[in-house]
Amino acid sequence: MLEQDPAKADNGTGKGFYRLGEFFENGLDSLKPDLREAIHWYRKAATQHNHLHAQLTLGLIYLAEVKRGVTGSASNYAEAARWLRKAADQGHPEAQVLLAVMHLEGLGVRESESEAEAWLEKANQDGLAVSKDALRERLQITPFRDWDFAQWRVWR
Repeated sequence: MLEQDPAKADNGTGKGFYRLGEFFENGLDSLKPDLREAIHWYRKAATQHNHLHAQLTLGLIYLAEVKRGVTGSASNYAEAARWLRKAADQGHPEAQVLLAVMHLEGLGVRESESEAEAWLEKANQDGLAVSKDALRERLQITPFRDWDFAQWRVWR
């Protein structure tokens, strides 16, 4: 079954590339998960087709790598911010909130309360009401690095 999917994905659809990313990330039947291959297909969907969920997924993958302590994880914050920014620019409220937190903490982006507030305002306009105070409270309880980024992926 998977052997047929690369041909379908190569027909140029962002959705096809994204689905291949999901196959490789999660595994399928006898196929073991392969995050490197998944990232390849998510990147194709994100760069060639401006695929919103691929952009969000890439941002979350890079955040999760920081959490797991993957080598080079400091630069993964910047890579996460880059992909989350693309999804946030397309109106994805969860990406906007994550980007706001990254600005509050200065992780992968310039620390800026005004940027954080701007992203939270956009998230509010796009349907996810979160205050800066609520985020700061959450950060007091659980540092950003310890957040469960897999849980954010459920919101897609």
